[in-house]
Amino acid sequence: MVVTSDHGESLGEHSIYFDHASVYEDTVHVPLIVRWGEADSGRRDALVQNIDVTATILELAQIDPPKEMHGRSLLPLLKGEAEEHRDTVYVNQGLWQAKRAMIQEGLKYTNCIDYGFWP
Repeated sequence: MVVTSDHGESLGEHSIYFDHASVYEDTVHVPLIVRWGEADSGRRDALVQNIDVTATILELAQIDPPKEMHGRSLLPLLKGEAEEHRDTVYVNQGLWQAKRAMIQEGLKYTNCIDYGFWP
């Protein structure tokens, strides 16, 4: 079983209500719950991306991923064989705000076009 989301939701943070048009943590940090028989239970703080979920499901189903796929299976992380998965993740908010972010070693770097709509 895999439960996740494509984005979070702002519920008053940064004076944004019921929207997900930004690269703030409340929007980009989403749940990922995997229940699988061989998984080492517990919470992981490793950086992963949504594109890794498909690669993980394909590996669990013993299906070779297409060569073009950029995702990487999370199984080593889930089995406790790895502490880290990615050293950098990239975020793209492609709606009208056109914001981008890079998260690396606990820091987030953002580059945005600010049209003055959000504080």
